[in-house]
Amino acid sequence: MSATDGTTTFAGRSITSGRQQLILWHDGVPEGLPSPSGSLALTGINAAGDVVGERSGEAGTGSPLWYHAGAFQPASVFGGESPSLNGINGAGDIVGLISRAGAAKVAVWRAGHQADPPVVLSTPDGFFPAFPQIGDDGSVAISGVIDSAAYGYVWAPDGTRRTLTVPPGGAVSGVSGIRGQRIVGSVLGYGAVEWDLSGALLSTPGTPTTEGLAVTSTGTVLMSYRQPGEQTTSPVVVTPGGNWHNLPAPAGSTRAVAASITEAGVVGGDYVDSATGKTLPVRWTCVP
Repeated sequence: MSATDGTTTFAGRSITSGRQQLILWHDGVPEGLPSPSGSLALTGINAAGDVVGERSGEAGTGSPLWYHAGAFQPASVFGGESPSLNGINGAGDIVGLISRAGAAKVAVWRAGHQADPPVVLSTPDGFFPAFPQIGDDGSVAISGVIDSAAYGYVWAPDGTRRTLTVPPGGAVSGVSGIRGQRIVGSVLGYGAVEWDLSGALLSTPGTPTTEGLAVTSTGTVLMSYRQPGEQTTSPVVVTPGGNWHNLPAPAGSTRAVAASITEAGVVGGDYVDSATGKTLPVRWTCVP
């Protein structure tokens, strides 16, 4: 389970005999979507059931994946662009990356206007962006580098850009989600970090060996934690006030990986079954 609409639905994929399929879990009940060919990467889902991601063909070429109105939409719906799609909000606005004049640019396709040229957000010269995230109000947050130096930015719906504030000596190493008025990501030297939509620093709930993965609108943070000196990570939920809740690996597994959290504090992820070697979905119910 790699994404959630924030309520009761999670999304992920299954692999059977080498063929991949996108799966939606509604209150834990799976629904298989039609199966496009190729390798599938899922990046976002909203409460309307729209799913975005990427499909890679056998030749290694990628094309945008958008499941909308009960069907996978053709890549041509995005006009002459060949974007990577990284997120979708409740209204159906989609954020992703496109190439313009040999440079990667952050682009937003407004709901109902995917065939129109996207809104291209203004970035500093030399900025190389990675994995933009979009909030339900249309705000977009992202991390990236300029000449090997790491930065993070947030754009208001009107296009105003602000820099994500970092603690002393830190540098933004990733932005992973927006929910309500909160942005979650990671800062080198501090681990998981929260910001508000103005870019102001809200909290540093993690430690240097954590990574911020997702956040609720009330400030519950899902993160991965690696004990110093170890390579493997474990999922942890941090509630407002700084209380850590370690999420145990299911019976028969030594490790689980979490990816998303609903507003009610339900976490979705995967684990590897030790007996079969299969990767299976898992949900944890936590305190929001």
